[in-house]
Amino acid sequence: MSSLQLDKHHFYEQMVQSSPHGIVCLSLNGSLLKVNPAYGSILGYSADELEKLNIREITYPEDWLPYSNQVQNLIDRLAASFTMEIRYLHKNGDIIWTSVQLTFVCDIQTGQPLYGIVHLTDISQLKSVEQRLQESIDRYTPLKMHTHDAVISLDLDGIIVNGNTRAQELLGFYNNEFVGMPFSRFVGKNNVKQILNDSLLDASMEKKIDHIRQINGHIVEVLTTIAPIIMNEMNVGFYIIA
Repeated sequence: MSSLQLDKHHFYEQMVQSSPHGIVCLSLNGSLLKVNPAYGSILGYSADELEKLNIREITYPEDWLPYSNQVQNLIDRLAASFTMEIRYLHKNGDIIWTSVQLTFVCDIQTGQPLYGIVHLTDISQLKSVEQRLQESIDRYTPLKMHTHDAVISLDLDGIIVNGNTRAQELLGFYNNEFVGMPFSRFVGKNNVKQILNDSLLDASMEKKIDHIRQINGHIVEVLTTIAPIIMNEMNVGFYIIA
């Protein structure tokens, strides 16, 4: 074997071993033949532990059928590879969200698949962000349906994040161009952030927001309710219902 071939072998070996993505060599029946350090780190197992397991043992039960169907398509040569989101079970019992790409290495002469190469990326943090965003949407959607009330969502600094159609009418806009504007611009008070914070302990603070100055300068008297936006037991903003 030439030194060039040895260098290539060393390069690829180092690339697999140092990759931040999990890489595993998978037999056709799902046995984990060889895993890199990242794969074990993501799932909480040592390489020796994983190489005694079948992929089914660490796959979240509800995800096994769609995953195995995709694998069968590769075996039947209906596709060359696939990428999908799969949940795995961490050694400590936690659910790990991953994005997985599986490609089969095939016999050059017969084309028959020999084994699979899996690239796995931990997307648990991304899924957590998506969940918090969905929770925010779920909380906001029912409020949007209040056809007679203006509903405006603010961040913790009192900056407008969103508003329904009635909010547009109340503030004097034809669309949501008010997004990103400080709510203080429309109530003539510089201490809106303090009012919002104080409202968490004193509901009477909402009485301090008793009028809205529209973008054209016209003043409208309002009755206001301030409601905190809570996600994962944390206050992440406020709703103004006027």
